[in-house]
Amino acid sequence: MSTIACPICAGPVELTGTKPACLIGHDFEPDGLQVDVDDAASRALWSAVRALEDSASGARWRATLPHPPPHLEVTIERASREALLLRDLIEHREEGKSDTSERPPSW
Repeated sequence: MSTIACPICAGPVELTGTKPACLIGHDFEPDGLQVDVDDAASRALWSAVRALEDSASGARWRATLPHPPPHLEVTIERASREALLLRDLIEHREEGKSDTSERPPSW
């Protein structure tokens, strides 16, 4: 038996039978489950981009205040670079999709 996280509640979905369901009771058609899981992965990646860009923005702001800690430039550079890497990954994941209207162009 195999399980994945429910794309609605993150509870376990048992991949048995013809109509998988999570322990809460969300049930899915096989094709719908795959679409929902793929969408959840995309949302998670975009959330990670947002968190990294927020980290860089927060560090830039902190650097303008008196007595900034010395590590801020490293934080800004690292978070910005990682956000760009994730954006590239997302672009490659979404290349085959015809509808990218939900993808934020920038935060």
